[in-house]
Amino acid sequence: LNYEVKKHVLGMVNTSYTGEYGLKEAVQRSEELISQASAIKENKLLERYFTELAKDGLAIHGPPTLKLLRQGVVDMLLISETYFKEHEKEMDSLLKEAEAMGTKVEMISSDSEKGSQLTALGGIGGILRYKVTA
Repeated sequence: LNYEVKKHVLGMVNTSYTGEYGLKEAVQRSEELISQASAIKENKLLERYFTELAKDGLAIHGPPTLKLLRQGVVDMLLISETYFKEHEKEMDSLLKEAEAMGTKVEMISSDSEKGSQLTALGGIGGILRYKVTA
């Protein structure tokens, strides 16, 4: 494989079949690889977020996040699954606002330790494009 493609390969799975059945089997067997890759990505995002929060840097949490999102200051919006479920009716408008501002949105599982920490901080947070003063 081309080196550019190789760096995106998560792993390999073996199948007993070819064709459509083989494809279905490959998808089923790769679910764990995909889930592990998602967990690793989420963990890295949260490490960055909590590092910024600890050094009073480019992180925000709770209700002020929404205000800064509307001002276009939030680069990446982190939403816990718990917050999403509690505010499901408002999510469409929130996601549209984020898209309009060019903000990346990441859903965070509440099952992990760091994910539950985000939930405890209000369930929503962001990494800012630049530091703002209150």
